[in-house]
Amino acid sequence: MADDHHKPVPSMGSSLGPALEPVLLSATAGRLTDVQWFRSDWQRGGGCTAFARYRDDAGAEHDAVVKLPVGFNEYRWTLRLAAQNTTDTCPVPRVYASGLELGGYDLAWLVLERLPGRPLAAGLDRQALDDLLHAAALWQQHAMATPVDAPPPAVDYERLLARAREVVKRGVAVPA
Repeated sequence: MADDHHKPVPSMGSSLGPALEPVLLSATAGRLTDVQWFRSDWQRGGGCTAFARYRDDAGAEHDAVVKLPVGFNEYRWTLRLAAQNTTDTCPVPRVYASGLELGGYDLAWLVLERLPGRPLAAGLDRQALDDLLHAAALWQQHAMATPVDAPPPAVDYERLLARAREVVKRGVAVPA
């Protein structure tokens, strides 16, 4: 499963993913199997990725990718756009399983359809660049058609500044 761009994680104690794997297997009710953690050339920080197999409701097995932790915006947009992926025209993988908590930790995670093809790091040629631009345009088209949450309420900055000035003058916090 490992190749020039996906290096196996050497030991269970060296990564968050392998350490949380038993909890992840439980959270997916045993549908996730053959988990193989790796670090790719383009990963930065503490993110963990694995190739795996996932068994759906009908019992069919699928190649999958596990990601954890996942930032909230990536989590939210992946779920939103994956919900539109009913005709294979949306350039995001299907989401097989997901959650915002794992083992008592506030930690978003995703089990995604493993898309065919090579990663861009394997070689960016003319066809890969054309495919990338096409996928980005499709993604934007779907994102623009996706309902989003209401914008956050307006902040009364004048009131907050006035309150901050009072705190500084008095040297103590005042009730809001």
